[in-house]
Amino acid sequence: MRLMDVLPDKEAKRFSQPPAFNSDNRKNYFKIDEPIREAIENATQIDSKIGLLLQYGYFKASGKFFTSKSFKSADIKFVSKIFDVTAPTDFLEKYIDRTRQNHRLLILEVCGHVGFTSSIQFFEESVGDMVDKQMHPRKLFYILVDQLRQKKIEVPSYDRITKEITEKFHGFEKKIIQTLAENITPAQQEALGQLIATPVNYYGRALLTRLKIITQSLEPGKIKKGIRNFLIIKKIHDEINPIIEKLALSTEAIKYYAQWVIKAKTTQI
Repeated sequence: MRLMDVLPDKEAKRFSQPPAFNSDNRKNYFKIDEPIREAIENATQIDSKIGLLLQYGYFKASGKFFTSKSFKSADIKFVSKIFDVTAPTDFLEKYIDRTRQNHRLLILEVCGHVGFTSSIQFFEESVGDMVDKQMHPRKLFYILVDQLRQKKIEVPSYDRITKEITEKFHGFEKKIIQTLAENITPAQQEALGQLIATPVNYYGRALLTRLKIITQSLEPGKIKKGIRNFLIIKKIHDEINPIIEKLALSTEAIKYYAQWVIKAKTTQI
């Protein structure tokens, strides 16, 4: 099952990486405050101290944990200075996954949070409720993250969130398809079919492709073409409006599917 593009590529990449800190951010988030002080003092190896404080700062800022290979070099250097050492060149090799996972559990405990796996039911129900309300996937994503942070639940990876949203939306879409199959009339099928029908002229474009193009030109010919396209859309809308009302889609759901249709090729529809 292909995952939905819940977030634009840049946003998805930014979510999956440690926060981008400036100088003031580093001073704030990488501060050795009371919750973590004892654990850092008890760590015997310098790479363990650096890794623990890095993860602690990242978690305070984002509610998430990251793999050591994604740690930012500027942050490693800053934290190393806190311990009066030069950033070890082999830090990423020495800060092994087992240590990182142990630190994850420790940070969750001192911060009063619970791990994601302990709250999967809440996570799945929250996604399901928002999908049932036909919320736009991108908006759903960020509201979900906010809910998890408010409940002091570890925020999972982008892929894990996207997988759940995709599964719930597929279930929602199955209901839509079933409603369509049970209620659509032959005349409505024909009206929709006209939008994607292959033109007789091999080089011609499908009606839907032509209707996607909206011009703001004030040239008489372009205005006349725009009016003609509007009348085509109105005629099709009047024909299929009864089935639209039966689907009872929210404004956000209509906007989401409209954006998908605009981006998609006719052969994908």
